[in-house]
Amino acid sequence: VGLEAALTAVHVLVDKTTRRSKGLAYVTYALPENGVAAMEAFGFVKEGLGDDAALVMSETNARHEGLRAMRRLLEQALPPTG
Repeated sequence: VGLEAALTAVHVLVDKTTRRSKGLAYVTYALPENGVAAMEAFGFVKEGLGDDAALVMSETNARHEGLRAMRRLLEQALPPTG
């Protein structure tokens, strides 16, 4: 089972006039560790320790596979339109 199976909700922001995606979506995972695993799989890296820790995407990863992989995941999770 892939990480897409761990999704419980996907909210894609859509332009009200054109009804096209604005390129931003919010996803909810069943467990927090599923969300962290998904972000790490898409090129996010953990920086900092404890309460100051954050998952960030390097500029290099953003230009490469990370964002394309996230798009594929969202396409799998969303019902077909049309």
